[in-house]
Amino acid sequence: MIRSRYSRRSRLVGVLMLVGLGLVLPSTASAHSEIVATSPSGTAKTSLKRVTVTLNGPIRSGTLAVFGPSGLKVSRGGGSRDAHNFSMVSVGLKSNLVPGRYTARVGWVGADGHRQHATFGFRLAR
Repeated sequence: MIRSRYSRRSRLVGVLMLVGLGLVLPSTASAHSEIVATSPSGTAKTSLKRVTVTLNGPIRSGTLAVFGPSGLKVSRGGGSRDAHNFSMVSVGLKSNLVPGRYTARVGWVGADGHRQHATFGFRLAR
């Protein structure tokens, strides 16, 4: 009889621990950094000098590359986390850009160590 009470109590404690973990884990899993803004976000002029990505929290590191209508890289270097705003990744662009559709590929390591990446597009016009 005592043995059966003990095992029921153990099962109850185990179930409560699992429920508690279930309540904690979703908030931890959703803590990854997310993009909140890109610049440009639509159409910009061919005189554009810089592309930026802003995240919802500080990141450890980041890269950003921009590719032109021909598929060739038009960004200077590999981009990096902004030295003054740890929630931003930016990269400079080459001069003499042509009108058309551009693609940016951004990668970052969040404060939690999770690696993420995304792609977005924009247009350049004269």
